Amino acid sequence: MHSITFECKVITPMFLAGADGSKPELRAPSIKGALRFWWRALNGQLALDNIVNEKKEVLVKGLKYAESEIFGGTSPALKSKVNLRVKPGKPADTNLFQGKNLRNDKGSDYFLYSLIHQNKTRKGINPERYQRFKVILSAYPDNISALQEAVYAFWILVNLGGIGTRVRRGAGAFRVVNVADTNNLLSQWNIHFVNSEFERSTLREILEFMEKRYKDYNQSPKTKKMYSNLRNADIYIGENLHENWKQALDEVGFEMFDLRYGENVSYTSDDLNQKAAFGLPITVRQRRGFGFVNFKNQKENNRRASNLFISAFSTADDEIRWVVTHFKDDFMPPKQVIKYNHKEWKYPDNSLLKEFLRNIEEISY
Repeated sequence: MHSITFECKVITPMFLAGADGSKPELRAPSIKGALRFWWRALNGQLALDNIVNEKKEVLVKGLKYAESEIFGGTSPALKSKVNLRVKPGKPADTNLFQGKNLRNDKGSDYFLYSLIHQNKTRKGINPERYQRFKVILSAYPDNISALQEAVYAFWILVNLGGIGTRVRRGAGAFRVVNVADTNNLLSQWNIHFVNSEFERSTLREILEFMEKRYKDYNQSPKTKKMYSNLRNADIYIGENLHENWKQALDEVGFEMFDLRYGENVSYTSDDLNQKAAFGLPITVRQRRGFGFVNFKNQKENNRRASNLFISAFSTADDEIRWVVTHFKDDFMPPKQVIKYNHKEWKYPDNSLLKEFLRNIEEISY
């Protein structure tokens, strides 16, 4: 059995619930789910389904089948080739929202607003109280290629993503501080987890590796945009190093807040499809209660996750940069419509989103 152990340190507040639904708990399914997402993002060159010949023989494995081969699946029924275990560290959960003023939440507090609004007593794993945990990825020698795929996905998860609630708005980020790799597999695969800086060159190497592997099987532009993938994404890395996670997320959080809710910003019902570009549903305060901007046909789609993935990366000196990944997959299926009361839009208005990206580009490198 080949095994690699990653000792990890929490960077930004992490919100994961255990069996009781309230106490924070690090569990393998949360990390495995994130691994699957980022593995799909790495494999933007694959079609969704298998490519078969006239005899229905598989010529090229599609994304769904290839993912199931590595991580397991139900259709088809396949057992995971990679074993993932988590060893939680010393509990460091705390109530992060005590005394918060809901009317003054900006910056990083704005990113976590939904958690504050829904439950002021919601506990999370506090990065300022020394929380470490271990992730162990292992596989039998016959499944070494599957382990390699999982490790690539884990590298991307560590540097661009996170785990838990509000993960697309900066929560749940962590970094690797130590690695136990007795078979020196990481050296063979030319991948490094413990760095003093975020190395964009390493990311390019991984993407080039994945692209070369499937270079003969290109999708049509339409198929490429059916799911979030890094081949169509833009990545922005904050230029400034910050002393803590809050300062890092404040920098990018204030940019988004000022565009959407700043002092000089005023929206009418005609403009709400600009906010829709950041994800659905959206709660709108009305004269009597609240309304919602959402898809018209909610039986098919009742929400749309943001195509902005905001995270944080920590150096070996515990200095932190923000990282924003902008996925360019299709916002919604064909014939779907965005609706608010009696107003409908066939597409979101991306003007506000584009302005946000231009603003953060000025403070990135």
